[in-house]
Amino acid sequence: MKPDKNREPAAICGELVAALEAQVEKQDQIIRIQEETIQALTEHNEKLMAFIDRLSRH
Repeated sequence: MKPDKNREPAAICGELVAALEAQVEKQDQIIRIQEETIQALTEHNEKLMAFIDRLSRH
């Protein structure tokens, strides 16, 4: 982004803050999705381990 010398520094700062806030929100969304994925995979692994355990008993 090229600096615009005709613009107010406060306006530029406001845009930067807004862009950073949007980036933080996107990162929060990614983290939530990753947490949900980890939870789903953990539950799946537990089911697989239970299945393997049942098979190994026979």
